[in-house]
Amino acid sequence: ATPGSDEPQSPEERFMRELHEACRLANPRLGAWLNGSCKVIAMDAGVLELGFWNKLHCDKVDHDVRPLVEEQASLLLKQPVQLKVTLLEGVQETGRRPPRSGHLAAAAKALGAVPVQKDG
Repeated sequence: ATPGSDEPQSPEERFMRELHEACRLANPRLGAWLNGSCKVIAMDAGVLELGFWNKLHCDKVDHDVRPLVEEQASLLLKQPVQLKVTLLEGVQETGRRPPRSGHLAAAAKALGAVPVQKDG
């Protein structure tokens, strides 16, 4: 779901949006690395796992943005947080995340349409 869409956001999507905003306010240059580049894989027992669609973003956050993310996530979750980063499988070659369906696709599916996969 994207902000402003009719589709409700999951708790993970909401948290990711809040984390990006908090990091962006604390350090706009470093916070920008979280803008649409990843998703929450898990939030358990003080460990936040983020999955990245692009190796460059994954490496940058792992090495340079980690302290900012851990600090802001700890403030949001009100507990110490350790960051774990993962490169998502199946998107490494292109560095692009899978496309999302919009409200028109959801409406078509509700009327019985069947999604067709593109070749290539």
